[in-house]
Amino acid sequence: MLPHSGAFASLEEARLEVAYYLDTYFNLDRRHSALGYYSPHQFEHDLAKHLP
Repeated sequence: MLPHSGAFASLEEARLEVAYYLDTYFNLDRRHSALGYYSPHQFEHDLAKHLP
């Protein structure tokens, strides 16, 4: 959760909050229109296959 002041006390605090969000709220299996209706996992997998 973003602090009331609108800023984190440290970079580490911000990283922990982002990790918490990704682990609890962000659904990596849900399809996203911005990714051509691929899930983030599938998009990353396909992208990795096409990179040199």
